[in-house]
Order: sequence, then C-alpha cells, then structure tokens
Amino acid sequence: MTNPIDFQVTAAEPQAIALLVTALRKLAHDVNNALVSSVSMFDLAVSDLADDHAELAAGLAPVRPYLSAPQAVFERPLRTLPTRSMLRPRVYADWLAQIRSEGAKLSAEVEVAPGLHQPLIQEADWVQCLDNAVVNALDARENAMRCGDADDPGLVSVVPFAQGEWCGVRIDDNGKPPADLAGVAQGSARRSGHGHLGLGLPVAAMHLAAVGGQVRLSASLLGGVRVELRWPIGVSARP
Repeated sequence: MTNPIDFQVTAAEPQAIALLVTALRKLAHDVNNALVSSVSMFDLAVSDLADDHAELAAGLAPVRPYLSAPQAVFERPLRTLPTRSMLRPRVYADWLAQIRSEGAKLSAEVEVAPGLHQPLIQEADWVQCLDNAVVNALDARENAMRCGDADDPGLVSVVPFAQGEWCGVRIDDNGKPPADLAGVAQGSARRSGHGHLGLGLPVAAMHLAAVGGQVRLSASLLGGVRVELRWPIGVSARP
C-alpha cells in the first residue's frame, strides 16, 4: 500500500538528459585541459623558485591542490547522469563493495539486504538507480556532518518489498528530511551546491519508466527520507 503522504518523482526526459550529458562532457573536457595547463605552469614556476627561493616555493606548495578543485564540480553530475562515469560501477557486486566503503568514510552503515529485486532493465541502469538513491542519502549526511547536525551512527537501509502488483526496493536513511519533499520529487536538489543538479532521482525514474515503474518519496521511519524504487511484478528479475 502506498504511503498516503508520498510523492511520485517526475521522470527526466531522455532527450533533455542526453543533451545535458553531451554538454557536461564537453565542459569537463575543456576544463580538464585548462587545469592541466595551469598545474604544469604552476609546477614549472615552483621548480624555478626552489633553488634560489626555497621558502617561497614551500609557501606556494599548498596552493597546488586547489588548482584542480574545479574539476570535481563535474564529478557528481556525471556520476548521477546516464554516462560511463568512472565514479560509478556498472556491475552490482562492484557497486555494493564501493557504496559500503563510501558510507564507512562518513561513519554511516549501508545495510543492503540480500536478494534484492531487479527490474528487467540493463544491469548498469539498475545499478545507477540504486547508486543515485543511496548516494543522495550519503550526500545529505555529509552535509549534516559539516553543519554539526548528523546523527551517529549514520544508517542507510536498502531492502526489497512486494505488495500487490508492485515490487521493488526501499531505501531509508536516518538523516534530516528536506523541508520540501514535494519539491525534491519535482527535481529540486535535496542538498544544493558541489555540483548537485537535483537529477539523481528523476534519472532513476526515467530508467524505471521504461518498464512501467516509478520512484516515490516519503518520510522514513528512520527519520530521514524513504526512496521507493518500484515496478510491476511481471517485469522483475534478480541482480
């Protein structure tokens, strides 16, 4: 039975997402080239200073990591969008190991029940649905930790369900729910900044729409958000 206070996520339009992916790839490529040039010039300048002005060279050294920082702005959206992102595995077993490791870095346990249902879509697309939903929760926790407002220990629970004509996976977290859950369902980012586009869940909804599925949001009994990835039982498989 659907939560009476839940919201269906509006699926992203495939054509719009394809255009966005193309634009981001081009921007990321151009930014990367510019940063490589900048870092090379910086290294050359520091090297020239090292012999006669070692103190000045040492003082400039901490600046180097910041020169490539803008490149990270593209990492999150490219992981969220349907691309062959190096940040997101395309195989379920690889994703499971990675997401647990990422959770541990934030003092959060990612509990994934065995035998999850899987819709009849490509494994890489299914992994992206899971990744977008779980990373969304982990990003919210990271933001809460920066603000000193995170519960410990953190928890993200991923469990299968089957009710009536629907089956799927529920992802619950114990973070702080957004003030406007309906807005998140319509594409607002749960957390702003740092490359977030608010497209993670709409992209998951786009993949599931191909088999008559949906993504729904509601308040979680754990205190945060529940993301329900659901589809008709007749188009279900196993990962």
